[in-house]
Amino acid sequence: MPFLLSTALDRTKRFQVADPLTVLDLFGSSTARVEELLAQPQKAIEQGKALDVAWWLVPMLLRRGGVTYLDATWISAITGTALFSRRQVLTRPEPAEEQRFPWEPAVED
Repeated sequence: MPFLLSTALDRTKRFQVADPLTVLDLFGSSTARVEELLAQPQKAIEQGKALDVAWWLVPMLLRRGGVTYLDATWISAITGTALFSRRQVLTRPEPAEEQRFPWEPAVED
């Protein structure tokens, strides 16, 4: 999901996106965790300096009460504080939307 978001933001030409593979390497190691960016402002500052970024966009999938949400938080890599956060319910597409071609059988769970 982070790779898809970075690609979409980069295509708008309004954002300069860090290389997703570099970010994946940073958080794939045991030295950094995405949750620390949200909970510890100093970690957001340190990791921001390491990647030379001014902001973090932290997407998370949450499941509560059988409902899946996409939560995205914008964090300053300069101060380490959350600037804003948005949460959106993810809904399943209708069977007709998942069916790419009319000759395919309907999607069933």
